[in-house]
Amino acid sequence: MENIVSASHNKGALPRDYEELQIMAGEPEEIETDEISDVPEVLDESETDKQDEQLVYTHVRAPEIRRSGTRILMGVTAVCGAVSGAVIMFTEKSDPTALEMISQSLVGTVGELFLRAMITGAVFLIAELILGFFALGDWLVWVLPLCYAMGMSLRVAAAGTGVLLPSAAAGICAVTFAAATSASFSQTLLRLSKGGMAYRDRSPLRNYVPAFLGYAVIIAVAAVYEGIALNWK
Repeated sequence: MENIVSASHNKGALPRDYEELQIMAGEPEEIETDEISDVPEVLDESETDKQDEQLVYTHVRAPEIRRSGTRILMGVTAVCGAVSGAVIMFTEKSDPTALEMISQSLVGTVGELFLRAMITGAVFLIAELILGFFALGDWLVWVLPLCYAMGMSLRVAAAGTGVLLPSAAAGICAVTFAAATSASFSQTLLRLSKGGMAYRDRSPLRNYVPAFLGYAVIIAVAAVYEGIALNWK
């Protein structure tokens, strides 16, 4: 009889564990401050745009600054070579045999003078082109504009007139800019060999060889002028 009463009294009652679960489910879960601090901070769009602009600016401006410095260095080298040639000629410290050879090179037909000037300029351009394919070629390429400018200065002085000044200036500029292009390409290869990347996703070789073709055209035009100027009556 007692069992029946206890069963009827507990009829409809929920288990104790179920009530505890209901209470725990109803209480709001507290979030620790440490977990909130671990959430990564979201940057504003303006800040990310500024960072991207700075990255692009650095990647674009860095090679331009190097190229400008290389051109200045090669230009100073060419000027030193031209001044050295003039000093050697006017101080009469040059070899008489060398002076005679330079004077003989200024005599000939238009075709002969063109070929001599073109071959001389082409030899320097080819040497600069080849040095650009070496990672340390920029350590040696500065010698070429120095020697070329010195030789052109000796030729102008041996001519005795300023008729060769335009062709000499054009040839020196072409060889000097070619040396700067070669040095920049060499520096690019050195950077790539160390795990660097090509700027603006361009192949460095794409503009290298066409640039030397342009320098060769300048040398050819200067050679034509030299042949005509030395045979002008």
